[in-house]
Amino acid sequence: MKALAGILITVSVITHAQPYLRIAEEHFRIGQIAYSKGAYGEAAAHVSKAIAANPVYAEAYLARARAYEKLHEPERALMDYNLCLEILPDQYEVLFSRAVLRYELKFYPLAHDDFRQLLRLPHGETNTVYYKQSAHQPGTVEILTLHSSNKAQLYHYLGLIELAMNNCGRSIQLLDSAILLNNTDPDFYSNRALARQQCKDEQAIDDFYLALKLDPDNEIARHNLAVLTRQQGSTQEAEETLTAIIERHPKLTGTYLERGYLRLQQGNYTGAVQDYTEALTLDPSHPEAWLNRGIAREKLNDHSGAFLDMTEAIDRQANFVLAFLNRGNILMAQKKYARATEDYTLAILYEPDYAAAYYNRSIAWMQLNEYSKACADALQAKKLGMAVDAALLRKVCPSR
Repeated sequence: MKALAGILITVSVITHAQPYLRIAEEHFRIGQIAYSKGAYGEAAAHVSKAIAANPVYAEAYLARARAYEKLHEPERALMDYNLCLEILPDQYEVLFSRAVLRYELKFYPLAHDDFRQLLRLPHGETNTVYYKQSAHQPGTVEILTLHSSNKAQLYHYLGLIELAMNNCGRSIQLLDSAILLNNTDPDFYSNRALARQQCKDEQAIDDFYLALKLDPDNEIARHNLAVLTRQQGSTQEAEETLTAIIERHPKLTGTYLERGYLRLQQGNYTGAVQDYTEALTLDPSHPEAWLNRGIAREKLNDHSGAFLDMTEAIDRQANFVLAFLNRGNILMAQKKYARATEDYTLAILYEPDYAAAYYNRSIAWMQLNEYSKACADALQAKKLGMAVDAALLRKVCPSR
């Protein structure tokens, strides 16, 4: 009778669990349909119900992670990838997804571990589609599956991780491995060029040209080649390259920023203002762009516009000492000396050894007839290595 009771209990448990499994499968099915229609919130809700009915439903965690990624909730997606791998370890597809997400979230050591583990795992078939994107161009560049994304892509990601962690030598070695396995991917060459730039290797320019040979429209290579060309002094060629990119892709913030900087350096202040305005219209989050447009506006004697731009830069980066210095200079040009001292003081507060701020504040104090303060600042600027005008010292420090 005891044996029979044990069998009856076992059957009872299985029978009791079956309705929950059917509920889980039904919600999972509805969630998949919703996902295929682009209703990612609805998909996540139904798959959550499937997980509630069956907490060890590994495929449901994977599906919900995909939905969360579409909903731009990467942290929740990462948690679901972790749970899926807890239930079914060493699933190539899931591990790859987690590795990529960890890389995108800048969890570089963890992403490194995942990609290294992927190199040791057998590479199975999958129908999952991944979208490869450019760092400088919005939208999908290439569609690939894990079957096409072989070991070369794993070495590529490992190289990018080392590059992000400023290990340029190791990055070059890993990207060499990626190119050895697949010598037709232009991004491999573009990113090796970036690693070589970080290592101050003159072969970087050769890699950018190789990328463009494989893909003449590769905007990553074109953009960075223009930057490298500018750094080497070929400003006209750099501007022509950046202009060609803008003509084909007028929504690339980084290209406007680069051409704006180039024009600012060349003294084309009107052109610089135009480029920074375009960049800030596309993405207003760059404090350096506000600063540089302010500098260009100041050069054009647009002091009110320059002041507003410097203020915007400070609003976006509270400790932006260069913006405080330049805004102080604008106030000086407007003979608002007391307000200028406030900006120079804030610059010194954030950077106590800022010689230029001491020097400029000494001039502002002099204009306010505060000679003792002007003398103290001029001497501090000199102590910090600033070349202080002898006439200024004689005027503000007459007893020295």
